Amino acid sequence: AAAARAAVAAGDPDGALARYQDATTAGASTAIVAEHVALLERLGRTDDAVAVAAAHHRADDERLDAALLHGEALLAAGDADGAARLATRLFAHAPTAAVAALRGAALVQAGELDAGLAAARAALAIDPRDARALRTVATAQRTQGDLDAAAAALDAGLAAAPRDAGLWLERALLANLRGDAATAMASAQRATTFAPDDGTAWYVLGELHRLAGATDDAHAAYGRSLASPRPHPKAA
Repeated sequence: AAAARAAVAAGDPDGALARYQDATTAGASTAIVAEHVALLERLGRTDDAVAVAAAHHRADDERLDAALLHGEALLAAGDADGAARLATRLFAHAPTAAVAALRGAALVQAGELDAGLAAARAALAIDPRDARALRTVATAQRTQGDLDAAAAALDAGLAAAPRDAGLWLERALLANLRGDAATAMASAQRATTFAPDDGTAWYVLGELHRLAGATDDAHAAYGRSLASPRPHPKAA
C-alpha cells in the first residue's frame, strides 16, 4: 500500500493501480481496498471500482466494512437500486446508523423519497448527528417541497460536519429555490472547495454563475465539471 500511495503522489496512477491490485489480491484490509476503489473512482472507472469492492465483499461477507464499501461503490457507479438492495439485506442483521444512512441515500437517489426518508430517520434514531442521513433528509424534503424542514436538517448536518461537501451543495440547491442567490453561490463555492473533484458541485456553481450573468465564470465552472472524474451530463 505504501508503494501504491507513493505512485499516486508521483502522478503515476497506472503504477498505483498495479500495486493496489497486488495488495488486494493478497488479501488486503478493507481500508487498503477502499483506497484502491477510491482511485478507480477518481479515474472514472466506476465499474472496475464496483468489481474490486464486490470481490472483497465476497471474500469475507461477514465483514460489515467490506459490505459497506461494496454498497458505496454501487452508489457511486449510479446503481442506486443495487445499493439499496444490499443495504436492506445488511440492515436486517446489522442495524447500524451507517447501513441505514446508506440505504436512505440509495433509495432517495433511486427516486423512492418516502422510503428513503424512513431509512434516513432510522439512521438518525441511532445517531442523531449522522451527516449523511441528515443530508438525505434534506434532499428528500427539498424535493417534496418542504423547504423549512430541509433547512433544519441542513443546519443540523453542517453543525455535525461543517466540511461535508454534499451538505454545502444541498444548501446551495435549497437557497437557489428560495431565491437567496448570495447563499446559494457561497454554498456552492464551499462544496467545490471541500470536494474539488465533484463534477456536480462544479456544474451547480456554473449554473449559479450563469443565472447571475457571469458568463466567463460559468464556463470555467462547467469546464471543471467536464474535467472531473464524474462530470455532470449537462456541463457540456
